[in-house]
Amino acid sequence: MDGADRPAQCRRFFAVVDRFPQARAVLWGHIHQEWDTQRNGVRLLASPSTCIQFAPRSEDFGLDRIAPGYRWLRLHPDGTIDTAVVRVEGFEFSDDFGGSGY
Repeated sequence: MDGADRPAQCRRFFAVVDRFPQARAVLWGHIHQEWDTQRNGVRLLASPSTCIQFAPRSEDFGLDRIAPGYRWLRLHPDGTIDTAVVRVEGFEFSDDFGGSGY
């Protein structure tokens, strides 16, 4: 996928979401940081990585020193969502720029 195509793909994706008033949230991962915001009444939630975290709102690649984590969800019958991110305790960050997994 060419990066220039992303805005058009985002518009098409949200056009589909907007057609479904029962949609309460969109969840995704693999951005190596947490995200929690709303768009047109739909909660947008990204989960952190269980590995390294990327520095949020960075123009260039950068690692964050925050611990790995996961997001838990509690879905209620009325459509509300409780969620939080839990970070791994006792984690010691060590950047490995020689690795190939970033």
